[in-house]
Amino acid sequence: MSRRYGAHFSFTEFGSADFIAQKHPDTLKLYHFTEEERPIVFQIFGSNPESIRQAVRTLRPLEPDRFDLNMGCSVNRVAMKGAGAGLLRNPERAGELIHIMRQESQLPVSAKIRIGWDESSLNFLEVGRVLEESGACAVSVHGRTASQGYKGTANHEPAGLLAAELSIPVFGNGDIQSYEQARAFRKEWNLAGVLIGRASIGNPFVFSSVGPAGIRHKIEAARTHLELSLSFHGIQGLFIFRKHLSRYLDFLAPETRRFYLTERDPEKLHRALEELALLPPGIDSGQPPIAESMPGLDLELAPEEGQVISEVHRDTCQDRLWADDWSLTAGASGGASAVE
Repeated sequence: MSRRYGAHFSFTEFGSADFIAQKHPDTLKLYHFTEEERPIVFQIFGSNPESIRQAVRTLRPLEPDRFDLNMGCSVNRVAMKGAGAGLLRNPERAGELIHIMRQESQLPVSAKIRIGWDESSLNFLEVGRVLEESGACAVSVHGRTASQGYKGTANHEPAGLLAAELSIPVFGNGDIQSYEQARAFRKEWNLAGVLIGRASIGNPFVFSSVGPAGIRHKIEAARTHLELSLSFHGIQGLFIFRKHLSRYLDFLAPETRRFYLTERDPEKLHRALEELALLPPGIDSGQPPIAESMPGLDLELAPEEGQVISEVHRDTCQDRLWADDWSLTAGASGGASAVE
């Protein structure tokens, strides 16, 4: 859905290098994709060099377009084992892992980092330099420390400072809620592009310059998304889809939305969304719906144009790239080009 609405490529969810090396079936499922999703970036996490090596060897036959080392996840079970954001405290090891990933994959390899472990150790410049020297083709920066998690507000300045310091592309990330915000962020700090994660859940429109989606557009997108999720994941796709559906239907009152979120029959849900699309004339204009004409349907007003919609799902460590245009050439050592 993100690609159809303008995202230039996507990251998979990250998987544990240890589990990938062991060919754990559930972990390997994270790296299934369709050709429509290309360019596709396989993101992994880990801190053990041999596990990283074996993980890349396992995934390389699936023919991703690029690999990415996650250095941003601050969840304790990841970071406290020295992986994810834990690598911010060991830049040399991070550089070693990047080198191994490049060597084993013969593909471009990037890394996603945070600005530091905590406020007393904002080492994003040091980490960025080590990654570049180790062969990273690009670096993306989430504007919080590991100790912050997702509290507070993302600081966008470090991404700009790093972009001025490195010769490889730098991408910004954190608290971007709209296409316009992404463009402004990129322009202000001369970035190669912007990563959007949480704000894209149930909101692929964030990648489009058209503007806020109307109610009918949201419902139609939800129906398409449901079909895609079911075709890719099978019946499990219904439950995976729910976190997106909650956002698509944010114009409904909570009690009404719950009816759609708890439906366990895909066909019934699809029919219910079709019926929901039969809204009174003028609903897309932002005017209050005529509740009397739709018994049992309690609607809230859609957000006004420019209003920031609250996030409904925490980060899944899956990010999608927004950029005007951006490509990587595997044959160039650390080479990349960003074209506006």
